[in-house]
Amino acid sequence: MNYRLLLSWFDRIWAGQLFHIFILYFALIDSGIPFLLKIILCGSGVLALFFIKEIPERYFYWIYFISLTICLTLTYFEAPNHFFLFFYLSLFMAIREEGWIKNFDYPCWLLILVFGLATVQKIISPQFMEGDFMGYLFMQRISLYFINAQLLPELEGLSKNFMDTFSSVYTSDSEILSLPFQISDRLVGYALAHSYLVIVVELILVLILIFFNHKIRYVAVLAFVWVTLAFRFEYSFFAILCLCVLMDGKIEKFPVLRACFIFSMAVFVSLGTFAFGVISE
Repeated sequence: MNYRLLLSWFDRIWAGQLFHIFILYFALIDSGIPFLLKIILCGSGVLALFFIKEIPERYFYWIYFISLTICLTLTYFEAPNHFFLFFYLSLFMAIREEGWIKNFDYPCWLLILVFGLATVQKIISPQFMEGDFMGYLFMQRISLYFINAQLLPELEGLSKNFMDTFSSVYTSDSEILSLPFQISDRLVGYALAHSYLVIVVELILVLILIFFNHKIRYVAVLAFVWVTLAFRFEYSFFAILCLCVLMDGKIEKFPVLRACFIFSMAVFVSLGTFAFGVISE
């Protein structure tokens, strides 16, 4: 297929359409949303997709924002990071559709805020800075397990012992991190190195988002989500990062990058839906 024809197909997909599709995905798979709010969000998303010309789009964004506000009020301490990001993005879209702000690079600054706060949170977290969190991911076989197992032959035995010992007492990530378990000195150093590498990468990304032009920003975010996929399977978070970029009007100047973000978002939403189906079985 001619790539120009393919790009023309992506050009037919507008940003608002992607936002409404993500609302449907978000409402269906997120277990933290009360059933009534799921109905409201799904109903609004369907109406927005099929009656976008008859009903002003700003009404839907306000419904999303109010629904997410209620949901966050009920589940503030349990809500995942992507929930807050989607909450702020919904507010931005509602305000933008009202015409109250113009030419404000809000999606970019929202990403700067998210990654900046995430980096600060890691730096002030003893569990992260001492390598406990990355070690936990390695032992749980969540992050780069096949590569790590080749570099650290002892990881397989340590991981099996970890899973067998603590699976019966598992309550939450924070509590299991506080439990003592046996690991090798090499794994400690390996986890520490990865912890510092994550902080350096996030700092570089924040600096790129602040000081570089839009094209380099978009490439950096796209590279970040795909590289991070090797460490964490945060499909909803990756999808909404792509959505944030697609909400930035300046992405229209780069049709190839825009198509890459739409494709990436579709992949992450599909993976998230598949993972939800597997967990639900």
